[in-house]
Amino acid sequence: MVHCVCKVFKHCLLDRLKKFLASADNQFGFKKGVGCNHAIYTVRKIVDKLVSNEYTANLCTLESP
Repeated sequence: MVHCVCKVFKHCLLDRLKKFLASADNQFGFKKGVGCNHAIYTVRKIVDKLVSNEYTANLCTLESP
């Protein structure tokens, strides 16, 4: 019962505050409508552009346990 009340409260709160909760266009996690495919595509386009201009691209990834 408490779990349901919390979910309703969360949705009401998010609905009222979403116009103040903006995120960057290049944020892909925890965002509706975007995900891994979008992030991979963006990274690939950036690396391709760097390499085509004869720059070196070094990548590092982090993963939590």
